[in-house]
Amino acid sequence: MGSNYLRYFVDSEDFLCQNDGVKELHLVTVRADGSYIQSRTTQHSNHVIKTELGIENFDFHSLRHTHATELSEAGVNLKEIQRRLGHKSLEITTRKYIHATDEMQRQSLEIMNRMYQAR
Repeated sequence: MGSNYLRYFVDSEDFLCQNDGVKELHLVTVRADGSYIQSRTTQHSNHVIKTELGIENFDFHSLRHTHATELSEAGVNLKEIQRRLGHKSLEITTRKYIHATDEMQRQSLEIMNRMYQAR
């Protein structure tokens, strides 16, 4: 979208604005053009996923866990994952948000096999 992408900032009085403010915000729920998706829209999507698609245990918070796990699986530094999620403690990030996957196990075995190959 280039220069047409909507950007959001916080001004010096902590109000949301779209022109250059003090700090740029990187919102999670945005459209392709950067426009903010209101929480009511997200709630409606959540309802559709649960009732019409039949995925009863879905909630949008689970996407934070998925994001953290995928970042870890891809090798992103744990401190960066902690920062992205906004956790004060690395323990919260690693204990509650990053889940072991088959891919992580495969990668670990591959690393250990290389470590212990006959030299």
